[in-house]
Amino acid sequence: APRDEVRRAVETAAAGDAVPTMDWAAALDSDPAFVDLPPRLRDVLELYASGGSGTHVARVTGLSVETVNEYVERIRRKYHDAHRDAPTKTDLYKRAVEDGWLPMPRRDGS
Repeated sequence: APRDEVRRAVETAAAGDAVPTMDWAAALDSDPAFVDLPPRLRDVLELYASGGSGTHVARVTGLSVETVNEYVERIRRKYHDAHRDAPTKTDLYKRAVEDGWLPMPRRDGS
């Protein structure tokens, strides 16, 4: 299944191994549950889902706190529309890992 291909690609990349780019891209394109985000929304998701506050994300990105909050809501709506709700920050973190926006955590805690 395409989702399994994406998961394997993310695990391979997280381990530092090369990922066959065309296969990975094809798997993403064929997965209707994958949430594609423009670069600015990805930046906000990565910082926020990794534990950053709205204020921290705003400071790092140069956006206003209001814009960061609006972007987080847009990201949540995109996941909702893909039937992958992310109502909490922890859920956003999980979705970001699933979609390859954040690295998969290692089992040894590092």
